[in-house]
Amino acid sequence: MKKTPLIFMLSLLLVVSVNSYVYAADSRDVTEKSYDLQTFSVTVKDADGNKFKVSGFSGASGKTASVMTEYDVTYIGDGYSAATVYGWSKILGAKGYVSMSGGATNTVGSFGHSRTGKTNSYSASKTFLYNVTSILGTHKFYCHGKSYSGSTNWY
Repeated sequence: MKKTPLIFMLSLLLVVSVNSYVYAADSRDVTEKSYDLQTFSVTVKDADGNKFKVSGFSGASGKTASVMTEYDVTYIGDGYSAATVYGWSKILGAKGYVSMSGGATNTVGSFGHSRTGKTNSYSASKTFLYNVTSILGTHKFYCHGKSYSGSTNWY
């Protein structure tokens, strides 16, 4: 048997069997499903041209569910110094609506956490009595009159 067709078929099988997908569209959310986490990343721009990369995840391992939202100031627009923009209060939140084996439900995380600096985050984890089967994560960011609210779905 020739090695070339076998190598080609194994390569094709590897490409087809990868368990992830990526959706991206012109300055919109980027969402990626991997084995353990559901992630997102989006750029938020305020009226003065300042840009904030907002990202986060929801995920679980066994009985522990986790959510996180973070920001990074990626561009300083006109009118304000970097020190001023970094000093602004950024309001973050991440909340996961958790489903578990046996039908139990609960939540992890909350909203309304104030942070400052060029980059910062809010995260929460909680261990439950039963294995986590899915998480609907809600992620929020607010700074200088601009807000973002999005979701992740881990299952």
